Amino acid sequence: MISSFPWSSASVRSAKNPRKWPPQSPSSRILSHSVEEKLCPLLAFFQTIGVPEKQLGKIILLNPRLISYGIESKLTETVEFLAGLRLARGMIGKVLMKDPFIMGYSVSQRLRPTAEFFKSIGLTVPNLRSVVMNFPEVLCRDVEKILRQNLEYLQGRGFSDRQTVALVTGYPPVLIKSVRNSLEPRIRFLIEVMGRSLDEAAEYPDFFRHGRISGVAFRRCWIAIRSNSLRSSACPDAS
Repeated sequence: MISSFPWSSASVRSAKNPRKWPPQSPSSRILSHSVEEKLCPLLAFFQTIGVPEKQLGKIILLNPRLISYGIESKLTETVEFLAGLRLARGMIGKVLMKDPFIMGYSVSQRLRPTAEFFKSIGLTVPNLRSVVMNFPEVLCRDVEKILRQNLEYLQGRGFSDRQTVALVTGYPPVLIKSVRNSLEPRIRFLIEVMGRSLDEAAEYPDFFRHGRISGVAFRRCWIAIRSNSLRSSACPDAS
């Protein structure tokens, strides 16, 4: 489909009366790449890691910078890192569809340090693989600025190492949610108003999944979580 576009970088350069154009948006840079030399091999690469052909356009529209990444110099390194977490190629394609921006992060400076951080707090390789498959955006967050701060908050609140691992394994975004706007209000309500314990929060980490609610609605949501009926309208998704 890309080869059928009626324009090319050559035709743009040959236009008469050239003028100074504004800076290109990421999506407009797609047109500056040779179809044969860049786009076709890139799309073929994405298909080999499990991205269906009908999804290729979607991930590129979500993250046009994918077009600018070299296959050998950038993308292959990320794929090999994910494969090292025991993700099959088809699974890597699913990760990319969930979060196309993961390909833009440095393996050495962001992805690997985050993976090592999760291992250091007690997550196993299967646990880590589950994190990447279901919440790949968590792997892209800064350890010192976000993940460790949330971890220290949970530990300071009284969660044991075992409970922290249970929370992170059950609902990894607990380490990237706002402490002030999300974690603290929920924990205070659970303990001070409902008279529940941290053990119960660790046992049902989906408690942290849902949007800001209070009062009777909060109680209904808790009951829904305890009974595993998470489709209840009493539990709105968190923003």
